[in-house]
Amino acid sequence: MSYEFYKILHIVSVIALFLGLAGSLYTSKKGYGMLHGLALLLILITGFGALAKMGLMQGGLPGWAMVKLGVWVILGGAIAVAKRKMLPPSVQITLWLLFGLVAISSAVLKPF
Repeated sequence: MSYEFYKILHIVSVIALFLGLAGSLYTSKKGYGMLHGLALLLILITGFGALAKMGLMQGGLPGWAMVKLGVWVILGGAIAVAKRKMLPPSVQITLWLLFGLVAISSAVLKPF
């Protein structure tokens, strides 16, 4: 598979992740939780696939990829906060967007 394929599927999976989180925040249907989990899996697979296609898997992960992996872990656990309504929806959505901004800027700018 090509780098472009991995990149497109990675972006679509991120959209699905946020849809799953938002659905879990506002309804109690299990399908949104499953969408969230499937999106997490696809994000991980396509992210590492894209790294391999770029030739960046030798000698450990670059720093910017580690940041993205950290954001992946945080957004993976965000479903528990959403389902338990531990924070107001506006606060949760703002935090999700900020974590998304960190991941995007890390991937685009590659500061380390």
